Amino acid sequence: MSPIKTVGQAIVEALVAEGVDTTFGIPGTHNIGLYDPFNDFPNVRHISARHENNAAYMAEMYGRLTGRPAVCLVTAGPGAIHSMAGVAQAFNMGSPMIHIGGAVSWSEPKESLHAVDNPGFVNEMFKDITKWSVRIENPEETPQIMAKAFSIMRSGRPGPVHISVPWVLTNARMGAKPSEIPPYQKIPPMEKPTLDATILDKMADLIKSARQPMIYAGRGVLIYRADKELGELAEGINAPVISPMDFPLPYDHPFWVGGLGFGGEADNFVKSLQEKSDLVIGIGLRAGTRGAIAFNNAPAQKRIFIGYDDNPTAVEKADAAIVADTKQALQEILGRLSGAPRSRGEELRGQIARYKKAVREGYAEFYGQYRDAGPVHFGYAMTQLAQVVDKDAMIVGGGTIARALATHAIPPYTVETHQGSGPWGTMGFPTPGVVGAKLVYPDRVVIGVEGDGGFLMGFNDFGTAVESGAHVMMVIANDAQYTQITRMQEMQFGRAVSNEIQRFNFARFAETFGAVGIRVENSAELKGAFKEAIETTKRSSVIVDVVSDHRLAMTTPSVNDLIKKLN
Repeated sequence: MSPIKTVGQAIVEALVAEGVDTTFGIPGTHNIGLYDPFNDFPNVRHISARHENNAAYMAEMYGRLTGRPAVCLVTAGPGAIHSMAGVAQAFNMGSPMIHIGGAVSWSEPKESLHAVDNPGFVNEMFKDITKWSVRIENPEETPQIMAKAFSIMRSGRPGPVHISVPWVLTNARMGAKPSEIPPYQKIPPMEKPTLDATILDKMADLIKSARQPMIYAGRGVLIYRADKELGELAEGINAPVISPMDFPLPYDHPFWVGGLGFGGEADNFVKSLQEKSDLVIGIGLRAGTRGAIAFNNAPAQKRIFIGYDDNPTAVEKADAAIVADTKQALQEILGRLSGAPRSRGEELRGQIARYKKAVREGYAEFYGQYRDAGPVHFGYAMTQLAQVVDKDAMIVGGGTIARALATHAIPPYTVETHQGSGPWGTMGFPTPGVVGAKLVYPDRVVIGVEGDGGFLMGFNDFGTAVESGAHVMMVIANDAQYTQITRMQEMQFGRAVSNEIQRFNFARFAETFGAVGIRVENSAELKGAFKEAIETTKRSSVIVDVVSDHRLAMTTPSVNDLIKKLN
């Protein structure tokens, strides 16, 4: 006989059965019936956010870093809609997430709380940014829907699943009663497609016959934790590695070159490598993305494409192509290349090392000319942070110029050093992002880098960092401007409008939350302030408020300018 329980109990029991140990969200009128059962499972940690969108960003970061299901709980209507940006980011980044929202019942009158004329509109809105969007209608179907949601989330390319739960099924005040709900039974993920040995053999033969192969590596390398295999392949075949937006190899790997521009454009050194290459290998790319387009446009005569989409037909035109678990595919190819002799590529190693050195030193030299500037050039501030930050630290950036300046100054010492909002380009992500990251890595220094405009979009969950004991460090470019947009407007139209922000004292803001605030108005104070802030994270969250100037931040060099000495 099926046990008697509520829909809320069945959902929480499903989360526990699937190994969920941390959830994020905000309780509201339409989802309190989902929250009450957590009282019976004290080992499941819940992080109560201050805005639903930030809750989704925390969950996305948690799922991204752990590879485990991240759970976000929100109320109906505005609660669910507020969180859509975080769910869309999870979809873009391939982060596993179970997103559960309260919902208005079909029988509610029009203009009820959190309702519009169509009670199912929330479920419809999530369909294009999730792998599955479903609405529970009958208590008895709850275990099956939850099991299917976890299976879909894990199958193929990971991503978010949305589940709408009408509050009449969970809220006692609405007449919800315990029902005979079947026991929970897990549904395993769909089996990985069998890799075609013939195609793998052809890939190995193409690689063996190539004189100068080159690798384009995408997010699939990180999603499938395949950086070790990518590094072995690159070093084994002497292939330089570039990436559209991510950092799939650590900075010190001898064949890691760097990234492409946002539009997939390459600098002169990378172009020279492309022109010499006779085989281009796309690894962990999604068909149709900028990275795949750059792969298609490379001048090499031969192409290998290892995609990672759920759709097995989503491949680019290539001499050999598959859609697969990136790690598994690389392991198969490495096995086929075992014992194949190849020179160590000392000349190419030297070229790449000199290129990276020129870029890194070039940025330091360029921003160094502003060491006496006041207000502070945020690029120079990042060079000072780079001198004191540990190589194990994690830097979380959003969709602002502040993150670009941080990547200029701080090398990706590991594949996790720089965490951004990816192609979604979210402003406001760093504050909830550092909370999610710190909960995963409590012993690492986690630093959010954001402009003042971006910080003001997500600042309310700095309080969540304090409350949860996630001792994080936020560094804010306080330049009283939406700087990147100002630059774009002036470049395109010769003038700018509606971009000014009042200059706030974010150090005092930190103190109102019981955290530590450090305000920097002079470049000479930067290094000491950063050292103090890093030490402070052992006991408290901290904001370093760097008083900057948007005109200075708009002065950044191109990579081609930095590597002229190589020519």
